Amino acid sequence: MTLEEKISYLRKKEGLSQEEFAEKLSVSRQSVYKWETGESIPSVDKLKNIVEIFNVSFDFLMDDSLGKESLNGQADGAESTKRRNKPRTVYYTKFRLCSGQADLDNGYTDKSKTKRSSENYLRDNIEKAEKEFKKLNITEYIQVESNSATFFFYDKNNYVCGFFYAGMFQFICPVENLLGFTYNGGGQVITNSKATVGFGGGNVSTFTNTCAEAILLYKDGDAVEEFHLNFSVNYWSQFYELKPKVEEQNFLWAANMEDLKRNLSRIQVRISSLIQIGQDIKYEKIEVEQYDLEAIKEANVGLKSEYDKYLEDVEEGVKNDNFQSAILKACLWLVGTVLAIIAITSIIKG
Repeated sequence: MTLEEKISYLRKKEGLSQEEFAEKLSVSRQSVYKWETGESIPSVDKLKNIVEIFNVSFDFLMDDSLGKESLNGQADGAESTKRRNKPRTVYYTKFRLCSGQADLDNGYTDKSKTKRSSENYLRDNIEKAEKEFKKLNITEYIQVESNSATFFFYDKNNYVCGFFYAGMFQFICPVENLLGFTYNGGGQVITNSKATVGFGGGNVSTFTNTCAEAILLYKDGDAVEEFHLNFSVNYWSQFYELKPKVEEQNFLWAANMEDLKRNLSRIQVRISSLIQIGQDIKYEKIEVEQYDLEAIKEANVGLKSEYDKYLEDVEEGVKNDNFQSAILKACLWLVGTVLAIIAITSIIKG
């Protein structure tokens, strides 16, 4: 049984309506409806509340291989099975994914919207990521956004998966620790006009769902944790290169969001299949060893150094841009002043 099936089954078994169940959890009936249809999953706190209300184990809720018979004591889940596999470690740098990562990967910052050089930073960052994957024999990965070097990867040799962004391995999780993955549009609304954006004919346009949040639920030891990814699809890097009109911006926003949602959906499906593999590891159908965490850490030392140097180059470029801009403004001011003096002199003499 899936999580949504179990929530619905347990609620009905207790004779609760969706409204009554929602009231017990201090959520809306719509939230319960979305849980039971698989549109979203409860937060960790709500899952803990559900465990308490129905007096079931967390493993029962999250393990799709367990059904109704588990409630009658015929199966007690992974904890009752003697394991040969030792618990494996989750690796997490705690470096949050920046919503403007696509801009950074393309050589832009908030301080300067001009690309640092003719070098294609995105291409180079993607090549660096793929090079590191090859070193560690990782052959399966999904680029989350078309214009950012952010990847979900799966190491089928060691049965671990994770996320690579900001030039480094940021999160790695053994598949037996996976509990679920969900994503949704952030609902952010942005209103743009010629005055604020600088493109097009000055028409005001409103863009919705320009950001998204993804959450990976996993176990680290006895604790249940959440790994968050936050994305924004309003990329300055695209707009300053293409200089689109307002209606074209709307199209770009929608296209970027569809691309992001499509890849997040692919990741969700893949993680669902990996959770099933994780069950086989828990029940000793697959034997695993601790993955080479030191190799990851060693790789990250060099990668971090490269990324820090890249950010320094970007910041140096911003300073140069600002200096050149200041010189240009000063020259224009000087030329304007000289022309004004000449014009006034001519008027006086005339």
